[in-house]
Amino acid sequence: MYIPGHGWWYAVTVIDYFSRYLLACHLTHSYSAAEVSLGRFLLKKQGRTWDGVPVPDVTVRSLSKTAIDTFRRLARASERINAADLKESATGLSEKLHLLDGKYLKRAAVLLLHADPEKFVTGAFVKIGFFRTNDDLLYHYEIHGDLFT
Repeated sequence: MYIPGHGWWYAVTVIDYFSRYLLACHLTHSYSAAEVSLGRFLLKKQGRTWDGVPVPDVTVRSLSKTAIDTFRRLARASERINAADLKESATGLSEKLHLLDGKYLKRAAVLLLHADPEKFVTGAFVKIGFFRTNDDLLYHYEIHGDLFT
């Protein structure tokens, strides 16, 4: 929330602390939510989405071969992709899946097929927890890496 006349933002951040959601409140001169809103607005005006933004310094060669092979195997079993397309090179398959933007891979490709997507997308991992009651966490797992392995 902007405080007029003072140039300050009252920022509220949600923090996940062992599956208890806490609010952190503070005053700041800049507020990242306004920047995020601007980013979303500009992407929408360009006809793009967050996962369709090109990522520099990532090439098809840097994608996980294991993840690509697993994707091919699962896609073949589901019969949702033409078998001829699955025989393409990794670059050809990336083009067929619309994971390339010019010479750059999109964020979606990094999340799906890169061995370390967290290097390019902060927080790109999954947390799974098992609760005994609503607030009693017995254990949790963090799953890092590509989507398929």
